[in-house]
Amino acid sequence: MTDDVLYTTSWNDLTRRPVLGHDWLDEEQARAQFEKRDLDIVDAAERDDEGTPRPRWVIGIGQTGARVQFFDQHTTMWHMVDWRETDGRLWRWITYDYIYTSQDRNWSQRESILTHKSSVETDGTGYVVTVDKSTRPGQRLKTDFIARASEAYWLNYPEFGNWSDLSEPGPSAYQVAGRETPMRAS
Repeated sequence: MTDDVLYTTSWNDLTRRPVLGHDWLDEEQARAQFEKRDLDIVDAAERDDEGTPRPRWVIGIGQTGARVQFFDQHTTMWHMVDWRETDGRLWRWITYDYIYTSQDRNWSQRESILTHKSSVETDGTGYVVTVDKSTRPGQRLKTDFIARASEAYWLNYPEFGNWSDLSEPGPSAYQVAGRETPMRAS
């Protein structure tokens, strides 16, 4: 079980608090929202001086699956995984990696200079896309692949409170695609 989490129905990554009109939920309320597939789980193990969470991860549980965002010490999102609910289980569908010019401050996602996105279908087909905004604005490098799907892409839907499997970043977008990560698109 993962301790020291907060629950809400809509979390704002800029303020690190619930979106206006939403509140932190107690465990009973959170459990009910989890059953409805409408819950954000915020890692609150670290907090600033005002008690605001400085999350390493945030899990969003929705009707179609889960989205997990991963943050560095400055709350810059560096990795994200979309899990699609399929046949009552979760499938590691899309993986994103965001790279910034430095790691010394908070960056917004749109400020990333290099983005990798991989998508894998249950039949093993997929693609990886690299967008390099630093040297060739808007340049995209896309590679299709086959035969990548495996049992490792599946995850049993977690029981309420057991967030440990979802809160692990897992492989990078390029590792999911079975590729070595390029430094820049070429």
